[in-house]
Amino acid sequence: MIKILIVDDKVNFVETLTMLLEDVPDMEVTGRAFSGRDTIDLVGKNYYDIVLLDLSLPDVDGLEVVRVLKLHYVSGPPVLVLSGYTDEECGVDAIRAGAAGYLMKTKVIRELIPAIRQVTAGNTYMSVSIAKELAELQ
Repeated sequence: MIKILIVDDKVNFVETLTMLLEDVPDMEVTGRAFSGRDTIDLVGKNYYDIVLLDLSLPDVDGLEVVRVLKLHYVSGPPVLVLSGYTDEECGVDAIRAGAAGYLMKTKVIRELIPAIRQVTAGNTYMSVSIAKELAELQ
């Protein structure tokens, strides 16, 4: 069973993701957070296989949350960033900060479950445009 922590400051989005995932037999939403501080606290106290994290949080920026989790919980869960930003640079920034993947919210319905499977298998997930942007920076 893949245990999932969903983090977004919009309650409706968290509920939508929860409903989307409740029909997937091997996935379970076992945590919800609405701020960066709550996310860091929950990861420190509970076990999750993956964190689905929005970048725009009211207290601590999502990129900073990724950095803190990678620093303090080295063997902690991978982070898949779900963002409303369509700018490839945001995706590149998320991967550089330590996220295991980046998915635009506009693609969640179609790509969320495959993205979760890929990230929990130890791989990176990102759109082709973000991959190209990263390749150009090398």
